[in-house]
Amino acid sequence: MADWARGMKQTWTWVEVDPGTWQDIRVIDTVVSASIKRDAGSDLRESASIVLDSEMLGEIYVRAYIDIEQDGRSERVCVGTFLCQTPVLKSNGKTQELTVDAYSPLLELRDDRPPYGYTSTGKVSDRIAQIVEGASHAPFVGYGSTSFPVPVVANEDDSWLSYSRALAAYSGCDVTCDEWGRVQMAPIISRASLRQTWEFTDSNSSILLPDVEETFDWYGLPNVCEVVWSEDTRSVVGRAENSSRMSAISTVRRGRRVVMRVDNPDELKDGCTQVEADALARTLLEDASVVEREFVISHGFCPVKIGDCVRIAFARYGIDMLAQVRSQEIDCATGATMRSVCVSTERMWSI
Repeated sequence: MADWARGMKQTWTWVEVDPGTWQDIRVIDTVVSASIKRDAGSDLRESASIVLDSEMLGEIYVRAYIDIEQDGRSERVCVGTFLCQTPVLKSNGKTQELTVDAYSPLLELRDDRPPYGYTSTGKVSDRIAQIVEGASHAPFVGYGSTSFPVPVVANEDDSWLSYSRALAAYSGCDVTCDEWGRVQMAPIISRASLRQTWEFTDSNSSILLPDVEETFDWYGLPNVCEVVWSEDTRSVVGRAENSSRMSAISTVRRGRRVVMRVDNPDELKDGCTQVEADALARTLLEDASVVEREFVISHGFCPVKIGDCVRIAFARYGIDMLAQVRSQEIDCATGATMRSVCVSTERMWSI
């Protein structure tokens, strides 16, 4: 296995993929440059932009590899598999350049829709496997014994992708793709339960580049919560205030109030007491007093993916914490620089 924190020779190879066998067919030797984007918040999770000096690819599947040489040994690592779509041709009369947008195999599931009234019963993984087999070329890898407690009917506006994700939620999973383009059920793990998979530091052995951008947004974080419950001629107003000098968002530290108000919350019932309303206000204020910290880091290529938990230890800026990778941009060129957006949460006030 390669030591990604050390120097190595890197080259990129793009190949066409047979949609029937899901195996490599041929090397595409006209690729001039390319970039890959991964985003946990997007439907398709990842995409690619590929620039060629000729050859209209058409709607074909392609696969990207990074080939490395280190200490006399070579290794090929699969980075992603994509379905080519929109081409843009630029020409000045002498030369031409073709840019192709490509997307993860989840595109096929998003483009197709279930028939009206489509209903799922039985095991979750079995039904999703059946959907993937019938609506896309990508193979499915998944397992599990969870069964649907009730028949699940597709909504009229569902695609196969949105419906499959709704089904996977019964097993606590999401529907994604791996690097080989195989559709899979990935467990949804809370950020607090994630285990560290990589460490970025500013030591000499690190591949972290010196540019780090941090966003620490307090905008809209409340320091007062009011819960209003009304029934007939009676009303109860629960209230909680963050006045702690230890909290940077408190009324004391800010010198002003930022109020959140909740009317007739489901947690309160008819005949609720003042004590119950005040307790709910405190709980809601604590839950709302969480800020998300976002780090944008640049680093050399390493096998870190969206959803992974990484440690960012940048002593010169006083940063040392665990964060989850939300999105990435990979420059498929010599050096293979990656730009990763990582997020962590911090509680600003606690009861």
